[in-house]
Amino acid sequence: MKADLGSAMGIRLYQEIRKQNEQLARARSRFPQIDDYINRLESNLMLSEEENGELIKKIEDFLREGD
Repeated sequence: MKADLGSAMGIRLYQEIRKQNEQLARARSRFPQIDDYINRLESNLMLSEEENGELIKKIEDFLREGD
């Protein structure tokens, strides 16, 4: 039974991760500035405090909208 519970939790976690990745991909395609900021972070470049705040706000707003 523990294995079944673990498998179910693993599947649910995988589904949530996939959903968030899809939402992030939509945000990046819809908002070039979000894509730019994330590309810079992925390239190990820093964002300014202001840019960091803008990225957080834009992602939060996008997720609240539900796309």
